[in-house]
Amino acid sequence: MLTKEQQEVVNIDFKDILLVNAYAGTGKTSTLIEFCKKRKDKKILYLAYNNSMIKEAEKKFKMLPNVSIKTIHSLAYNVFGSSNKERLGNLTSKDIQEYFNDDNALYNASSTLSLLKDFCNSGDSITAFCQKLLSEKIEIKNKRLDKAYLAPKLKEIWNKIIAKNSKITYPHDFYLKEWQLSKPKLDYDFILVDEAQDINECIIDIVLAQEAKKVFIGDTYQSIYAFRGAVDSLTKLSKLENSITLFLTQSFRCPLSVANIANFYLLALGAKKPFIGTKKELQSNTQGIAILARNNATLFDYAINSLDKKIAWVGGIDSYNFSDLLDIQNLLFKKPDFIKNSFLKKFSDIDELLDYCDETQEIEWRGKLMIVFKYINLDIPKLIKELRDLSVPPKEADF
Repeated sequence: MLTKEQQEVVNIDFKDILLVNAYAGTGKTSTLIEFCKKRKDKKILYLAYNNSMIKEAEKKFKMLPNVSIKTIHSLAYNVFGSSNKERLGNLTSKDIQEYFNDDNALYNASSTLSLLKDFCNSGDSITAFCQKLLSEKIEIKNKRLDKAYLAPKLKEIWNKIIAKNSKITYPHDFYLKEWQLSKPKLDYDFILVDEAQDINECIIDIVLAQEAKKVFIGDTYQSIYAFRGAVDSLTKLSKLENSITLFLTQSFRCPLSVANIANFYLLALGAKKPFIGTKKELQSNTQGIAILARNNATLFDYAINSLDKKIAWVGGIDSYNFSDLLDIQNLLFKKPDFIKNSFLKKFSDIDELLDYCDETQEIEWRGKLMIVFKYINLDIPKLIKELRDLSVPPKEADF
């Protein structure tokens, strides 16, 4: 049984853009399924945020052959990514430092890399982005940047990266950007964009350029990727004359007690609608503890101080790259032949890595360096082995 709000989303007839602001647990997916069922004669593209969402959506939409389920990156990969798969990876300042022949080469390379990421998140061409950069229309946190010098460098390096037979590392967001700039056309009647509060201007531009009707669905107040260039498309697109905004506010998951607390903050944030909880109070016997940290180095530090506990590592302990600590130790002890990480192989000694972290404000590597210095006398390989031995399935873990 759908709520009145869900029925309104399912039955609405709109010309171009439908925005659905859906609070937590309000039946977003079930609403979209019914939306697609009502339009069985239409070709529908459901754009999921990541591969885990793809797997979940494929199960739920499997009875709807008119619905194609993709990530936006998978569409771009088929056109630009697959032909560059040998060089896909994480672009670093070291990869482009050679293009700066000045005393501040590493700093300028780091600044340019940051601008490249901003450009890839934008809906602009490289020429338009550089013009905005020079005309102060793009807000730059670092006021030290010599924009007159870096703007042409940015354009030069971007063209080198996308050049045929280029050997420069090619991040996944770069082939998405190339695809956006190629102005792709998608043959669908409707395009559904899930988690719309966490997409960037590049994705927004791709979707808006399509002739299909567009549905952006998400929760403005669950936006968590602004630090990666995401914008809340629900708020941004609501300002367009050809957009309609609907809401899903009745939660099937959160009890009234939780909703009342949430509403205190939603009111302070200027929410247009209150969050409505279920009448059934939350029943839970869960006693587990979850540890969240800004980076993996902090998790390592916490785990080492909890060797009397059994730990479940979400995604498996190998996904936390603790082997990087061994490579940093080998760099410190001048044993380059034992370094496995391709990025760390680019540094001649530990001082160069320290300089890199200072210039780029690289939080992850700085954290790993501090961990190595902290535990250097305690046999880091042994500590990693102990953590591996103490790793257990979630049901058996203390945390």
